[in-house]
Amino acid sequence: MPTLILALLILVGTWPNTQQPAWKEFSSAEGKFSAIMPTDLKTSVIATDTAEGRLLTHTVSTTDSDLSEYSVSWTEYPRESLEQRMTESRFIKMRDALVGYKGGRVLNESVVSQEGHPARDITFSTSEGRVVRVRFYSLKNRLYQVMAEAKEKDAVGVERFFNSFKLLPSTLV
Repeated sequence: MPTLILALLILVGTWPNTQQPAWKEFSSAEGKFSAIMPTDLKTSVIATDTAEGRLLTHTVSTTDSDLSEYSVSWTEYPRESLEQRMTESRFIKMRDALVGYKGGRVLNESVVSQEGHPARDITFSTSEGRVVRVRFYSLKNRLYQVMAEAKEKDAVGVERFFNSFKLLPSTLV
């Protein structure tokens, strides 16, 4: 009997922890958005020199215990004319660059609206068999990229994340 109890304790101690990290609402005053995301967020900034000057791309991201990744990135341009310059061909170039970078294949694409602003919602598979959903859109002088990458079985988390993404009211005025 003591051997059985010891075996059970060892088994319980080595049993994989399937507990998901807590999801919380994250609000970014700088990013001017809120979204529900798994905790343990990471932030980063990448500077890119362009013809329009140095652009900063900010990213807030997290990875859950199933290795699903959720992120929101935004780049602020020097002029408010970005929204008018977001043509169909620009959306296609962004899509092709991201899908090509991931070695992917487009599964679904649609023209959508993010709080009244034209957007593209794209779902594609990667060369590793993961599914990525991304939404690109511009608002005034900002370009947003909202993205989730997961195994197909993790579609519930992806939908939860996308449904929760909102622009802060001050952004819309």
